[in-house]
Amino acid sequence: MEKATSTNSVELSSNNIKITKQNIKEIKTEIDLGFDLRLQALIDGKEVLEKKSDSFLSNFLKYLYFHMSKSENINLTDINSPFRILMMNNILRLFSDSSYVIESTLANTPLALERGVAGEHVNGFIVGFNDSGSGFLPDISDSVVMINDYNLRRRIVHGTAAGQLLFAGTSVSIPSDDAVKITRNITGNPVGSVLVKECGLSVKHPSYTNDTARSFILMRDLLGDGINIAANKILTLNYLLKIITTAQKGLLTQFVRLFYRSIKNAALGVSTISGSDNVGWNIATFFVAGGGGYTEWDGNRGSIIASHLEDSGGANIGIVIGTNGSDVNILQSALNAKIKHGSTAGKLFHHGNAVDGFTINTGNNTAQYDITRLFENLSGSSITVREIAIYCNSGSEQAVACIYREVLAPPQEIAPGELFKVKCTLKITA
Repeated sequence: MEKATSTNSVELSSNNIKITKQNIKEIKTEIDLGFDLRLQALIDGKEVLEKKSDSFLSNFLKYLYFHMSKSENINLTDINSPFRILMMNNILRLFSDSSYVIESTLANTPLALERGVAGEHVNGFIVGFNDSGSGFLPDISDSVVMINDYNLRRRIVHGTAAGQLLFAGTSVSIPSDDAVKITRNITGNPVGSVLVKECGLSVKHPSYTNDTARSFILMRDLLGDGINIAANKILTLNYLLKIITTAQKGLLTQFVRLFYRSIKNAALGVSTISGSDNVGWNIATFFVAGGGGYTEWDGNRGSIIASHLEDSGGANIGIVIGTNGSDVNILQSALNAKIKHGSTAGKLFHHGNAVDGFTINTGNNTAQYDITRLFENLSGSSITVREIAIYCNSGSEQAVACIYREVLAPPQEIAPGELFKVKCTLKITA
């Protein structure tokens, strides 16, 4: 967290909020979405590789940005390179069914498939030769993962012929409260060995511009000198995605469970801020935009229920703040002492959330975007803020979950008439 600063005016154009006022205190914090990513490879159950993963790609952050903002202007690059605009009413899907089914032509229908194109496994764990045979990625990609990589250099296809491999289904599990595990078994063909030198994680998402599902790579890893898969031998690949949370700040278990629910396309209980257990999944997962000036979402995004509005301030969506400075607990489901919306004693007026500023810097291999919110002290007395959090939508009942919490050091005193601006920057580095 950066030291609080004061400015004279602020404008949040994405939510049509323009406030010019003296005494604006600002807090900036960076949320590193690098996680502790581990890649493990085994041949017939014996470990042959264990390494820190080469990180998420820009497609992953675009996915989060899309769902947090519901922006219609975000494009993901599919494995065949064209840009695809995501549909409002769908989530990324990583299926465990290993059977082959031709793509559905209905964009909003769950696709019970493992391979989207005949002869290829393009969903789940994928592997490649890491040579220039396909021309998908530039030559530099044989030695370094780039933030905008959208494919493997040359994917290995499903089959029993030379140079091919047999792909079983991809499974997703939660081995602990802070981690998601993704696993796939890949069997060598019966006629000869195959040298695997790269792998990645591919997911499905229907395109906004047409009615066919597309595959998008979220992660890519280089495997050094490669892993040789002899005839009929079984390669097991494991990705372990573990959040990094300290006593001061970090993502919470609700983020892990929502990410699982999204890529697994399956229901899973997520603790809400009210203490209930939401087990559904829907289009609004991770949504944080709005609040303040918003009273409802459009038809594709669902309707905000009363608990979101909290006295019509939108105070239960997006960035929220509180007065309790106790340590972060990965299992907590809400702020310890949330400051309510309003202008009476002990309350702060909650303006809307802005989700914007998505940028990719290929020079330093990073991608990031901002969530920003203004709070205004109209209560007539000072209020001390000791904690911040991010609340998001978590399911079909528009239930709210807390996915991030941070303890402010030092606490911030908001004087009467003062504005308090909180900016959370979500960032990944390849």
